[in-house]
Amino acid sequence: MKRRILALTLACVFILLALTSCFQKTAVTEAEFSAAATEAGLEVRDTLEMYEERTKEQIRSSTSAYAEDEKWTCHFVTFYEESYAVSAYQQIKAEFESRVSGAWSSSYANMVNYNKYEINSNELFMYVCRVDDTVFYMGIEKEYKAAAKDIIAKIGY
Repeated sequence: MKRRILALTLACVFILLALTSCFQKTAVTEAEFSAAATEAGLEVRDTLEMYEERTKEQIRSSTSAYAEDEKWTCHFVTFYEESYAVSAYQQIKAEFESRVSGAWSSSYANMVNYNKYEINSNELFMYVCRVDDTVFYMGIEKEYKAAAKDIIAKIGY
């Protein structure tokens, strides 16, 4: 009887550990983001200078990828601490919600080490995803959503 309980307990622990790892994402590096964006035909630029000095103390790196003629842009930011990334995710999400009007829908996921939030309206596609100490985001016109989804898929966010 004790062996059966022990075996059942170990099986439950193993299943919980396996499930936990299924709900985690691996953060990409700035170099991996840049490579994926370049492969998708985007122009990659260092954008750390666009932040205020106060914020730069929290940000390790900031890279943006621009589509041809700068019709749309996506941003990838790495923070010194995960708590800074969580705060940035929440601020970007709130800004997106304040920008949308009319009919719109949203979806979200909050898992072990990541959060993602997506808004679709008649005119806009907005997406923000935090994985560990990184944040990837974009707020673009809906007509560029397919190209944007491509870069999201390439980096796994």
